[in-house]
Amino acid sequence: MVEFSKLWLSIDDSLLSAIFSIFAAIVFRLFSDFFSKGSSKKSTNIEHYSNRLAILTESLLKASAEVDNVLSELATVAVDREKTIKKLEVQLKLLEEDERNTQKRIQDLQSIPVSVADHFAAIVEQGVEQGEKRSAKRDYLLFGLGVIITTVVSIILTLVF
Repeated sequence: MVEFSKLWLSIDDSLLSAIFSIFAAIVFRLFSDFFSKGSSKKSTNIEHYSNRLAILTESLLKASAEVDNVLSELATVAVDREKTIKKLEVQLKLLEEDERNTQKRIQDLQSIPVSVADHFAAIVEQGVEQGEKRSAKRDYLLFGLGVIITTVVSIILTLVF
């Protein structure tokens, strides 16, 4: 939020300098036109100046509206950028935590002797093989019971109906 206020202050400074430059150009132009022409055409010059001043004022208002639009867009972009930065910071913290956990697991695994790891792998492999044998016996038993029950039901249905 502090950076947004700094951005807003820098935008305010830029806006003030732009307005001052436009105002100085208008004043310079008016004075140069006023002093460059003769005084015999004062009444037409005054009307001419009032028309030009109205045109310049209208131009200044349009420029001010455009600057306001640009400033609001800059503020929106700054807010979106701030939100994106916060999301990236959260993701970075999560990734750093995952990295620390992974490094800890690697260190723990490096400290385990190889013989222990081999023994653990053998135990896991033996358990998987026994589970597969049990699973095959169970599958055969269920298949056989299914065949017997289907045969008995079909015989009963044939005799009854």
